[in-house]
Amino acid sequence: MGIGAMSASASLLIVAVAAVRAIGRNTLPKYTFVILWAIVLVRLLLPYSLPHQFSLFSLIRWPSPAAL
Repeated sequence: MGIGAMSASASLLIVAVAAVRAIGRNTLPKYTFVILWAIVLVRLLLPYSLPHQFSLFSLIRWPSPAAL
């Protein structure tokens, strides 16, 4: 996974956490948001991804480096 895909992955994670925070601000416990933001921080600090079969990025067509 390249730096661009990792940045996009982290961006999507940030948007997801922000959406969960906006939806569950009054219903979820406060420590839930601390845990979610800690997951985002770990994702940003550790540039390693685990191999898996399903990914949302497999649905996106990334331009090839030769096309850029």
